[in-house]
Amino acid sequence: MNKQITIFITIVIAVAGLSFYGGVKYNQTQFASERTANRAQFGGGNGTRAFRGGADGGGFVSGEVIAKDDTGVTIKLREGGSRIVFLSGGTEVMKASSGSVQDISVGAQISANRAVNADGSVTAQMIQIRPNLLHNQ
Repeated sequence: MNKQITIFITIVIAVAGLSFYGGVKYNQTQFASERTANRAQFGGGNGTRAFRGGADGGGFVSGEVIAKDDTGVTIKLREGGSRIVFLSGGTEVMKASSGSVQDISVGAQISANRAVNADGSVTAQMIQIRPNLLHNQ
């Protein structure tokens, strides 16, 4: 009788362990699938975090402003490289309160909602100046 109980408990523990392991592996594959879907939707790891699906291929680009002039800003992307974002008369600049193009400075962290031009350059439709969290810590 004791031998049967021991075998039964061993089988229950083995089944529980295998079930737990299977659940963990299933969760890992679901997480990987979600991550892949998010990369496809939000621009894959190239630093632009662009929303896909727009007819013009526009979306978001964010990073540190490394240069600025009257017609645009150059943004250093987090994953490396840079992107020039052109400004237009219709470009909105947002911060905790309304802003203007003059509020954008070298070293600022920004996000830009952009439209892609035929030559591959981008024009900002809206810019948000973000707090520079790395330098405030």
